Amino acid sequence: MCMKKKNKGLPLTLSYDSNKIYFKDEKDNVWGITDYQNKFYDELLGVNWYVKLIEKKPYVYTGAKKWGKAKKLHQVIMQLWYGEVEFQDSLKDKIVIDHLDNNEKNNLIENLAFAPKNHNTAKGLIYDKESKKLKPDILVHWYKDFATREYQFIVGFNNDSYLIDEKESYLVDRIELIYEDNYRIIYEDVSGIVGDLLESGVVDLKRLRYKGTPHIVRTPLINKEQLNEGQIFAYDQEGNLVLLKSDKVRRLSLGKNQDLHKK
Repeated sequence: MCMKKKNKGLPLTLSYDSNKIYFKDEKDNVWGITDYQNKFYDELLGVNWYVKLIEKKPYVYTGAKKWGKAKKLHQVIMQLWYGEVEFQDSLKDKIVIDHLDNNEKNNLIENLAFAPKNHNTAKGLIYDKESKKLKPDILVHWYKDFATREYQFIVGFNNDSYLIDEKESYLVDRIELIYEDNYRIIYEDVSGIVGDLLESGVVDLKRLRYKGTPHIVRTPLINKEQLNEGQIFAYDQEGNLVLLKSDKVRRLSLGKNQDLHKK
């Protein structure tokens, strides 16, 4: 990344669509995204934005004093959504803002969370690195729902994985867990899940501290006509056709199940 101005970094311009705001350089490279909100877009448009390396990562920031101590894009976004009081209180309590997917360009509100500094550091040293080792067979991701303040953690399986309980066992496509607004608890649980998957491939849901009941998505039943070349299937105990995972049906990302947060 070539910086045009020694102290300010590379200047950026803003554009948007119906869902997102984009921070781009003159070559149309995207250095940051956030949710499109009309009231926020006008505020963000009113200052100059730049991107530069901070601790070896490219961060979008402004030099404007409009939002006080909030200079980096993720800080500004959290102050706009959660309010100045909550943001300022987080600074006093040595709370940092975590990009849950470890992608500093992703400043969507569902990807940002206030986090105790020590837990955020541990996440970067352990969880963020170990979760990559699960790919491509297993994907993990967590989100923060702004409206309810709940977290959602998802485990998606690209290999043939089974849920085993006292009555039956069946192929699982993904597991979705909801957590209360407590970063420490969800971090400890999801870090343990990743560790268990790496060590033994087995996760004991009973020892986790999620809210309510786990949402288990079974691997879908199919008709033979739905099969594509190279896909694999088997019959379950009731004679239903079940799609097994293969290179043809691997997923690359996990989307949030917004229905789980409806009250």
